[in-house]
Amino acid sequence: MREFFRVLLLILLVIASAFAQGVGLSVFGIRLNLVLVVIIFIALKEDVLISILAAVCAVFVLKPGPAIDLPITLLGISGPFTSITRRFLPWQEPVVYLALIVFMTFVLYFASSIDLLLSMVFLREVLANIVTGVVFFAIFSGAWHNA
Repeated sequence: MREFFRVLLLILLVIASAFAQGVGLSVFGIRLNLVLVVIIFIALKEDVLISILAAVCAVFVLKPGPAIDLPITLLGISGPFTSITRRFLPWQEPVVYLALIVFMTFVLYFASSIDLLLSMVFLREVLANIVTGVVFFAIFSGAWHNA
């Protein structure tokens, strides 16, 4: 029963971050990719099936229509990708978390528009995602160990 509530809270966290991102949450004009930060965090802390469930929930909230584009597909794959690759990375968990945030932000921009990779928009979003990731990790990592 406790595991059920834990998974339910994870799903609610993903849905809340997807809604916040869907309405265009931004800080100083920089759109935060909260869903990416949350999915990578969940994938680091939980097993592959829960990360797949979290990613699928995020994809359905962000793109409820029948057509799914490449960036949304890549966002959906980021959870299982993180769950699998975390085992092969030699660094401590916070470093792996931040490295995967940077890598997946790069992949999403590469899939969206290669021209944006050379712009300040990409650098600002990477920095915003790193800061968001650090804050999210600091807040929720301690709670994860106590759960």
